[in-house]
Amino acid sequence: MKAVHRRLRGVRALLACVVLGLLVWGDAFADDIKAPGYVVTVWGASEGAPQDVGNMAQTADGMIWLGTNNGLFRFDGHHFSEFNVAPESLHVSRQVRDLTPDPKGGLWVLYGDAVEVHLAADGRTVTIPAGLPTSGIGGTFVHADGRTFVTADDGLYVLTEGRWVRCDASAWGLPSAPIDTVRSSAGGDMLAIAGESIYRLPRGAQRFVEVAKLAEPNKGGLLVADPEGHLWVTYRKYMEVPGIRMSTQPAAVNVNHITTFDTRGTFWTVQQGCDGLCSASRESALADIREGRRPTRTSVIPAGNISALSLMLDATGDLWVGARQGLVRFRPTVTEPITPFEKGLGWFGVLPAADGTTLVTTYTRGGYNKIGLVDGNHVDILADDTAVSALTRLPDGTAVLAGDDALYRVSGKAFQVLSPRPDEGPTASTDPAQVVLPAGAGRFWVSLRDKGLFLVDGNDWRHVGAPEGFPALSPTSGTIDADGVTWFGFSDGSLAALAPGATSSPTITQVPSIGAITAMSPGEPFLVGGEVGFGVVHRGTFRPVELRRHGLLRGVTGMVRTADGDVWLNTAKGLIGLRVRDIERTQDGKGEGLPFRIVTTADGMPGGAQQVRPLPTLHQAADGKLWIAGVSGLVTFRPDDLGRDIAATPSLLAMRDGNGASLLGGGELKPGQRSLDADIVGVSLTDAGFVDLRYRLPGVDTAWRYAADEAKVSYSDLPPGRLRLEIQARGPSGDWSPSLFSATVISQPAFYETAWFAMLMALLVVVAAVVGHRYRMAIVRRRDEETTQAKLRERDRIARELHDSMLQGMAGVMLRVVAWERDRRAPDELRSAFKDVAGQLSGLILEARARVISLRSVASYRMPLSDALRMIGDDHGSATGASFDVVVEGEETPLDDITHLAALDILREAIHNAFKHARASHIALTLRYGQSTLVAEVKDNGQGIPEPVTAEGRRAGHWGMVTMRERAQEIGGTLSIVTGVGGTTVGLMMPLSR
Repeated sequence: MKAVHRRLRGVRALLACVVLGLLVWGDAFADDIKAPGYVVTVWGASEGAPQDVGNMAQTADGMIWLGTNNGLFRFDGHHFSEFNVAPESLHVSRQVRDLTPDPKGGLWVLYGDAVEVHLAADGRTVTIPAGLPTSGIGGTFVHADGRTFVTADDGLYVLTEGRWVRCDASAWGLPSAPIDTVRSSAGGDMLAIAGESIYRLPRGAQRFVEVAKLAEPNKGGLLVADPEGHLWVTYRKYMEVPGIRMSTQPAAVNVNHITTFDTRGTFWTVQQGCDGLCSASRESALADIREGRRPTRTSVIPAGNISALSLMLDATGDLWVGARQGLVRFRPTVTEPITPFEKGLGWFGVLPAADGTTLVTTYTRGGYNKIGLVDGNHVDILADDTAVSALTRLPDGTAVLAGDDALYRVSGKAFQVLSPRPDEGPTASTDPAQVVLPAGAGRFWVSLRDKGLFLVDGNDWRHVGAPEGFPALSPTSGTIDADGVTWFGFSDGSLAALAPGATSSPTITQVPSIGAITAMSPGEPFLVGGEVGFGVVHRGTFRPVELRRHGLLRGVTGMVRTADGDVWLNTAKGLIGLRVRDIERTQDGKGEGLPFRIVTTADGMPGGAQQVRPLPTLHQAADGKLWIAGVSGLVTFRPDDLGRDIAATPSLLAMRDGNGASLLGGGELKPGQRSLDADIVGVSLTDAGFVDLRYRLPGVDTAWRYAADEAKVSYSDLPPGRLRLEIQARGPSGDWSPSLFSATVISQPAFYETAWFAMLMALLVVVAAVVGHRYRMAIVRRRDEETTQAKLRERDRIARELHDSMLQGMAGVMLRVVAWERDRRAPDELRSAFKDVAGQLSGLILEARARVISLRSVASYRMPLSDALRMIGDDHGSATGASFDVVVEGEETPLDDITHLAALDILREAIHNAFKHARASHIALTLRYGQSTLVAEVKDNGQGIPEPVTAEGRRAGHWGMVTMRERAQEIGGTLSIVTGVGGTTVGLMMPLSR
């Protein structure tokens, strides 16, 4: 954890005064740094780095924070950005004197020596707890148990319920002297130097325990952890602190020191007396401090080129150096250069042997050509000025090399010519060899650039091509699988498989879309790499493979499978590691791009893969190391040294509205200006440049949007509502991180998007619909009224014509028939017939009068129902002599025409039947008007209805009763008939309105 040194400010001030400013910075300066085993990266003013970097910290999200004399900055691996957490209302110096991350992702920032400000993990929430003195603050320490402490000139403070509370020295077991240095042990205890002793505060304890007395009391000092986990205290001398174990692994959150050991054990310091930045080897440093003295140091950066102020180890083991001139990173390489061939001006051939030695060749045309045998750190040069561009090894361990002049044999350290190339013909030494493979029985396959494939038997070099079934090209790569099948790859994407012992008729498979085949790995699955791609050949079909980050699988010139199921590819972009199980998943055509690990120049790779012969450029030695031929050198790499994969995290650098106002802390978007811009980045200091991002705006985006490394996000014409940008990140081999959400932004609705406007519009629509409906109904009613009036006029006309013509004519005829019936001159039979005709005419006249009454009752006259029925009954009574009464109970309610006519027809039929068939002396009609129904009864005192008629529901040959029931149903009513010896009652119950 963080070392808070009360005298650190004086040390830094002294450094700033005695060390000259950096005269040359950037790439040229990086070349001057002598740090073998480290990749050095320098950021100066031209790269946007701040100056006077006196404090550093790394928070849980991987972000690097830099405290300077000009404020707080953060570095995401791509860009530096100023980040001021002090409110504008806070009148305090913006000089950052201390940075301390907390395990929850927040950061404590000390401005001047007066104010501690806390920035929460969300990057937005700022708090300034009260209770500290106005000056003399040293720094912050976050205990492993979650408590937060501050050291000050007047004592120790602890954060309690959001407020700083001063710890009583005697109660906490501390002397009255100020605390100089604070660190954390491997077990999470707080370690502090105060006065004459070193103290320890265990987890959860409320009292410090004295650990040891200082060799140099009352002078303060530093607490330094060595690579073996021992704790040392030093001012001028080193003294081991007994019984304390320190962590030897990088932590998730980190702070700066002025003296530290890195993960390799190298000792680094910027203490006074050191010119610039100094270091010492593990062995030398440990030997010195065990003798109680400061390590003997050497200057890493030339004196006068840097004013180093602080050191920090990050979570991956990289060493960061804060300086007056900017920032420097020392990344331990995961590769080891093969020194004798490191500066070779050509291309490297590599051939490991089972005995642990490795044959190495260099190839240039007329340049630096050597053949050496590497055994550990020892190299035996077997030949000079011998150009070799293809290598293979026989089952007995003998190496065979194909050069510009001959085939060579290397057995142990013995180097000899095996078969010279003929001086004439296609084998003349003008084209380099590309492939050499054993062909059995002392013969060899040799591919010569632009000349084709040759079968070499002794000194006989025989061309093999199209007549033997091979493509008419020169193989660019070749290998032999475990079954003895010889494979050749060609520049046109052809893949030839030759059976063991055969010299012709190979099986040809076409591998599209990867260009020239430059690397192969037989087995399951069969892997093929080329100039522009990589994939799997399965049952004669090629299936390309892509990574999560497209475009990396280019220039694949070497391929190795390891025992643990990994596949390593040497590509133009770097060394890429894949899992075989992930590759196999691609054979079903499902899934996205594959996860991967990548080693680049930032990790010590000598550039991208060598793209020309000798091929392949990647081999695995007997000890598991990979030998890698790059464009700038030859290195070895042990995959286990790559270290753990640090998860990538997303970061929201900026968020603005359309006018450029910051929305990082939330805000509002006004109508007409509802646009949003954001800068997002994926933070991964181990895989910078290979981080995938995805983001979405819930409520706006229906799916994720994707970006690489960093992106500028823009949204326009946003809908109203509460908006929060959601971001996730993942590294090359990791899963998507938990979501990072921005602060809530309120997108204000325009007036036409508000709820009240919607309700108003709904109300207007309803009103318009009602008005429209009423208007339409008025038109319909007017048309219906016109139609009704026309019908009424027509009814009146028909009624008049019936009355004035037909009834009058029928009455006249009836009078004549009656006269004939009464004429005694007529025979009795004829008189009887006249009587019957007269009766029929009388019935017809009654029926016609009833029809006229019906027509008149709903025509322009609008006769009430009771009056119409009274007239009909009276007509029947006058014709038969039976009495007829009408009784109306309640207020008579007019009916609509259809209901009126139906009721009139039903009751008219009942009255007609009573007069005609009942032989009654009295017939009564009762109309009972209720609030919603009308009940009508036609009752007679006649003989009743015969049983067969009631059983059948009608008289034979008559349909009157049936029609009555049908009409009652049409108007929503019911018809009942009750009959007996005392008479018959016909009842009709119907609604007054429909």
